Amino acid sequence: MMNYWNRFPLFRMIIPFVFGILLANGLQQDYPGLKWLALVLLIFGIAFTFSKKVVTKYKNRWFYGVVFNLFLILAGYQITILDSERFAHSHILNSIQSESPEAILGEIISPPSIKGKWVQADLEVLGYYEKERLIPAKGRVRVKIEAGENAARLAYGDRIIFSSRLNVVEGPLNPEEFSYKNYLALQSIYHQAFIKEGNWKLLEARGDNSIIAYSSSLRTQLIGIFKKNDMGEKELAVASALILGDKSQLDTDLKSDYSKSGAMHVLAVSGLHVGIIYLVLNWLLGFITRLKNGVVIKATLIILLLWFYALLTGMSPSVMRATTMLSFLVIGKAMNQHTDVYNTLVVSAFLLLAIDPSLILSVGFQLSYLAVFGIVYLYPKFYHSWESSTWIMDKIWALTCVSLAAQLATFPLSLYYFHQFPNWFLLSNLIVIPLATAIIYLGILVFVTSPVQALSLVITKGMILAVGFLNDSVSMVRSLPWSTVEDVSISALETLGLYLVISLLIAFFVFQYTSYLRWSLVTIIFLLLFQVYENQEQLVQRQVIVYNIPRHTAIEFINGKKSVLVADSALLANSRSLDYYTHNYRIAKGINSTEHLTLGKSNSSVGFDSFYFHKNIIQFFDYKLLFVEGDNDMINMNKMAPINCLLLWGRSKIDVKKLRREDAIQYLLIDGSISSWIARNLEEELDKYEIDFINIAKSGAHISVL
Repeated sequence: MMNYWNRFPLFRMIIPFVFGILLANGLQQDYPGLKWLALVLLIFGIAFTFSKKVVTKYKNRWFYGVVFNLFLILAGYQITILDSERFAHSHILNSIQSESPEAILGEIISPPSIKGKWVQADLEVLGYYEKERLIPAKGRVRVKIEAGENAARLAYGDRIIFSSRLNVVEGPLNPEEFSYKNYLALQSIYHQAFIKEGNWKLLEARGDNSIIAYSSSLRTQLIGIFKKNDMGEKELAVASALILGDKSQLDTDLKSDYSKSGAMHVLAVSGLHVGIIYLVLNWLLGFITRLKNGVVIKATLIILLLWFYALLTGMSPSVMRATTMLSFLVIGKAMNQHTDVYNTLVVSAFLLLAIDPSLILSVGFQLSYLAVFGIVYLYPKFYHSWESSTWIMDKIWALTCVSLAAQLATFPLSLYYFHQFPNWFLLSNLIVIPLATAIIYLGILVFVTSPVQALSLVITKGMILAVGFLNDSVSMVRSLPWSTVEDVSISALETLGLYLVISLLIAFFVFQYTSYLRWSLVTIIFLLLFQVYENQEQLVQRQVIVYNIPRHTAIEFINGKKSVLVADSALLANSRSLDYYTHNYRIAKGINSTEHLTLGKSNSSVGFDSFYFHKNIIQFFDYKLLFVEGDNDMINMNKMAPINCLLLWGRSKIDVKKLRREDAIQYLLIDGSISSWIARNLEEELDKYEIDFINIAKSGAHISVL
């Protein structure tokens, strides 16, 4: 095992570097003294390197190692702080005192996209006006500009001036809800702005000349070739995503089919696609090696064309990772060097993290490198464990081994993030990977032969059949019994435990030491005991949670692993919106059965005892909740006293003076269904009569543990 560790010294470098990045993300604090400490450590390290007497002495090696690792930790920390820019005095978080400055000057740094009635883009702030004076500033803002003729023409690189309120992106207000704030923070975006049509002006149209605009225009032209050749909507959506990285046309059902069959990775342009493009380029440019310096010329062309393809597909992080890795491999091959794949992986990761340290928190980055490492390390071991007798079986076995290796390396993290596991992933990959490869080749042929319309049309028809078969196959796999294990909830500790078990079992089979097997069994026992403990806790849990859902009301009563969700009819009819706010919390609490009841419709027959629901009254064991929208709803308040929760919801036209008996109410909630201006009026009235309240639109979901 130690030989493996010594064989790959770059692993020892990236671990402290990544630790420094994670430490910076956790502390979110700039310590100026750390910069000087890093500089001192760097000087010490250089001095030790050139001092043979110090380095060659074995007893001094630990000191050299400590200095080197501390420097890497501090380097990771400082690079993260510098990259975020949020700690700089000129950042808009620190420099703009008013939420609505006179005007803001900025440059569009992402291709604008139409989102309903708005044109959305990311903007790099260049400065803001205060008392008619331009003050330099920096920072990124996600802007939504009211759609119109002028907004539709905006492009990457355009400079605009606008007047709008800068809103700090808020975190989620429901437990386990997706954090849009963290998602944008990974892109160094901390503000968003909604700009009315007349509140902005184009200063400089530079987008048409930018390389990003050119690649976007070229991508649109290539998609236009598919449309011109009469490709159907679903086929066009998959082909555009698979070849060009444009997923804007994929509908929810299609995404769900690919996700739950374990084939979603083919729709995200990544290492598979870049690898296929590399093979095509390597074959097409093979003749160049016959020329003088042909190897170098070929390598240069391949790298340039790979990065052009990355640019064409939108420079997504997955494409950048794959292109960076392949670029190192191409360079190593051109130099007649034996390029170690593990070191290439580490160097590419090191380089990408040095450029953008926030990538370490990206789910795609984590899964991508784990999958590649799994394939590189495990695939040869799986593949050589059995020898097939025929060519076709050999290919099937090789593809099976690749799928197994990638899935084994990524499934704990996939469970942690996505709460599901595709049981038929082997079957789906055996179908989708060959088909995806064929579709990419056919797509390239369609583009190349587009000047000859008749030939391009024939190839497109073949491509339509292939994409249609791919879609049908994915749908078929998803429809198989037990196709997906859903609603799996594991903690970060359990995820690490699963990786420890996998690592120990692999170590046992590779090194044949029984101690690894024993420790893996011990880890499994601890994981099982933790599951038993967690299950027992969930069986006796009893909670009431009032969710914060804008313009809607939703209250969930949890008893063990069952729950009753009471919500307004409009929200219950919109299952996608309801699940967005509530589903993840239900998974985290281990709920396996939920009954939906409509607010305003009495129904006392539910899946567990001690639940009473009549008109605007709910009693759950000893917990009493009263819904109040008008004065009539408070008629029975005194008879019910004491009340645990009085929930003001809907229009809430009430006489606040009637709520002055504080001893009858444990707490009063202002629901998220109440409009903001009515809520403000209620807050003023409640403050006037010194009545305590909680506005969940501001404070977030309210949880009562019984």
